[in-house]
Amino acid sequence: MSARVVRSFYRILFRTAKQHDKNPGIKALLIATPGRFYDHRTKSWKPSEDKVATKEQRFMEPYVRKMNGGGTFYLPEVKAVHVIREAFRSPLDGNTNKDLLFDAATSAIKVLERNLAKARELGIFDNVPSSAGQKYNIKVAKEGSFERGQFLLAHPLLSFSLNRGILIILKHEEADGTLGVMVNRKTKLKVSDLMKSSSAGSRSQNVKRGLREFADCPVYKGGGMSSNFISILHPHGDLEGSCKILDGVYWQCDLDAASEKVRRGEAKTSDFKFIMGFAGWGPRQLQGELENHGWLLAEAGDAGKVASNGDEEMLSASDLVYCDAELLEDFEPTCDESANKVWAQVWRSLPGNENASIASLPVL
Repeated sequence: MSARVVRSFYRILFRTAKQHDKNPGIKALLIATPGRFYDHRTKSWKPSEDKVATKEQRFMEPYVRKMNGGGTFYLPEVKAVHVIREAFRSPLDGNTNKDLLFDAATSAIKVLERNLAKARELGIFDNVPSSAGQKYNIKVAKEGSFERGQFLLAHPLLSFSLNRGILIILKHEEADGTLGVMVNRKTKLKVSDLMKSSSAGSRSQNVKRGLREFADCPVYKGGGMSSNFISILHPHGDLEGSCKILDGVYWQCDLDAASEKVRRGEAKTSDFKFIMGFAGWGPRQLQGELENHGWLLAEAGDAGKVASNGDEEMLSASDLVYCDAELLEDFEPTCDESANKVWAQVWRSLPGNENASIASLPVL
């Protein structure tokens, strides 16, 4: 094969890689095949079986994973051009099988071109990232340890019940794992419906009596586990049974005391957010999902921080927990548009055009 043909192919390859780097939203569509799974029986991560189907996928799989910073999903970290240059140009200068590398480069072009075609179909090329809207005062947290009050921002392609979810960590223990709830997904249910449900019989009379004061409050979906488990988030730390999660946010309370506080006019029913179900992870499971880039770990920002325009004070992290119910619509099996708006606004609250590009991705 002539050197001219080889150079032509590599120009095409680098051009498609540069197009991915120009728009992080395009690169976010690249997903690597999961290389491992969490075994709940042994409470550990184990290698997955090789399920890469086509020759192109087999050639590209390690490079897609490199472009994704070692994870299954993309987060703004690695330039596609750098990965392609290291993978294909440098080895050609040595004693490497040039035919095999050329086949790999051809496969890479096919995979990247298909991804560009998908981006065009979704309108991502024409989608100008927006930084408009109210911002939340949050920042990316350092990975390595988890604390209650931190937030988990779902990757835009994360599927299942946590799609486009914003979760707050309520509990973490190294030996037992992590518990959290979504805060941006409202259901059609009211607290009064919880009192009528089949699981209501297992609740004590004190709990049922306490719930009556909050009968008209909406119920939010916390995750895909144990719909009988009800979390209550509120700002009243003086209530018995309250556990501080972060400034202005407490978890659980004595419902009788909360009801009495409402009747005395010292609290409003809207101060209390009722969340049904939760998301749970076994020991080291969440850490593995973060390494796969299924989540971005965030936390409350510095107090008194203002928006980039310098004029508008940012909403606090506690405002995110109690995100305005008027912005949220009834939950559907897939991601509803209003919950997606809150999710997108949280991503836009983080610095950098890359995060704004992630926020602008359509619901797939």
